[in-house]
Amino acid sequence: MILVLVVGLEASTGCQHSPRSVTGSTANTVAASRTSAAVSSVGAPRGSASASSAGGVSGPSASATAVPVDQIPPGRPAEWVPAGVSTTAPFRETGDVLPRFNLAMFTNDQAGAVAASKYYLSASNWSLASNSASATEAICDDATCRSNAEVLRSHQKRGYHFEGGRQQMLSSAVFKSDDAPRAEWIVQIGLKFAATVTVNAQGVVVKVEPAGRAVENVYLRWSGSMWRVSGLYLAGRRQISPRRSR
Repeated sequence: MILVLVVGLEASTGCQHSPRSVTGSTANTVAASRTSAAVSSVGAPRGSASASSAGGVSGPSASATAVPVDQIPPGRPAEWVPAGVSTTAPFRETGDVLPRFNLAMFTNDQAGAVAASKYYLSASNWSLASNSASATEAICDDATCRSNAEVLRSHQKRGYHFEGGRQQMLSSAVFKSDDAPRAEWIVQIGLKFAATVTVNAQGVVVKVEPAGRAVENVYLRWSGSMWRVSGLYLAGRRQISPRRSR
């Protein structure tokens, strides 16, 4: 299950908004940094211990960035880990990448909106690796992100974590939004996601959700200083059936 963006969490339902007039289309085949996503309202897409051989990530600490997430750090670095984002990943899998903000996300143009959507997808996968919603909370204002974060925190308290469930971007297209002031741009992403396994504190599998493909609309709104995710909608989804051995 995709939970825009926490795989394995319950998706909420809501109104579907269709993008209008394609103003720029980018068919990127992006080898996605393995990211998990929780699907938003009408069905549209998750860090902290010290780095270790068990999957921890060494690198800049979120605490090193003493500025709010909506501000560029002193020195204007090309990219940085947002304040408050967990940098360790006890459940890291091949392809998981610590998500970083970049200067493009703080530029009020179409490219900046696209950059923010890419951060969000990477943050979704990182949420599974870190077992924390801090990376998605740094960029997403949609109600679904907040509810998914609460569900993930509940899982943490129970000692649950996820295996698999990572999303890979296959293509993207950019649309001008007709739903102002909710969003200025909509990035429609075609993706595939691996099967998601929920594991309890005893290491026992308690739930398995199948792999599949989906089309997700990521709504982006300019906050006055940076691009933020303001909506998540699943435009289409299908399950990938496992191949039968002959």
